[in-house]
Amino acid sequence: MSFDKTRALRAYAVFMLVFISLWWPLSHWLYPDWYHDLLGFGPLDGPILDAMVKIIGTMGLFPVAILAAVIKTPNQARVLLQVFLLWSVGMAATYVYLINQGVFPVGEYLNVALLAGNFVVMVVLMPRAQNA
Repeated sequence: MSFDKTRALRAYAVFMLVFISLWWPLSHWLYPDWYHDLLGFGPLDGPILDAMVKIIGTMGLFPVAILAAVIKTPNQARVLLQVFLLWSVGMAATYVYLINQGVFPVGEYLNVALLAGNFVVMVVLMPRAQNA
């Protein structure tokens, strides 16, 4: 991996770490009403629903942790990025399924677009496989 590509991967991972932290875990923990209004959900009332929103926020720590590892060692991050990409495909497919079932509002297509765009950028910036 060239120096420029390494630097680009690290810079992009820093940006995504900050963005995803605000977009996912922190939004579900600290300002869920704003986030859900933005995407077109109805009111989120009740202790069980509030607890589920908090759990969803906690799940957002997974991509944040992977991005932190990528920032630390971008040249050795190929396997972590592959896991991240697989997770992204699964998340995008889940969003599409829930939208098509009428469970999630169409505003959630924004998350599908973010996952797809991030997928493309990460594939382009992924380090080459190292020869054994």
